[in-house]
Amino acid sequence: MDKYFITFAFILLTSIPAWTNPPLHKNPQDLYWYGVAVLLGMGSMFGLVITLASLYTNKVWLNKLAVVLGGWINILLGLGGVAVYIQHPEVGWVAFLPMATAVIGSLMLLSKQRAAAKAE
Repeated sequence: MDKYFITFAFILLTSIPAWTNPPLHKNPQDLYWYGVAVLLGMGSMFGLVITLASLYTNKVWLNKLAVVLGGWINILLGLGGVAVYIQHPEVGWVAFLPMATAVIGSLMLLSKQRAAAKAE
């Protein structure tokens, strides 16, 4: 298996409990911010899927979209997750999923760019 697919599967498997098992013992405001953190994570996961698709194609538009979605927007989503954790620490580890996904997506793009530079 390819290292990118293994990394994506690992991130996806760690995200599933956050999406499917909200802590129902919390008050409504905590659940709201938990939902915000989960939505930020889903958005960054979409950027990671675009990044993964661009790694296996030579389409210029998809590569540019991956740089924007998988790079810059994912980093903003990740910072949003950290901001949610700073304001509402009761959200827990779920707030760090967007940042972890953003970092991994950026590292995937960076490794592709380095491989392309070595090939030239």
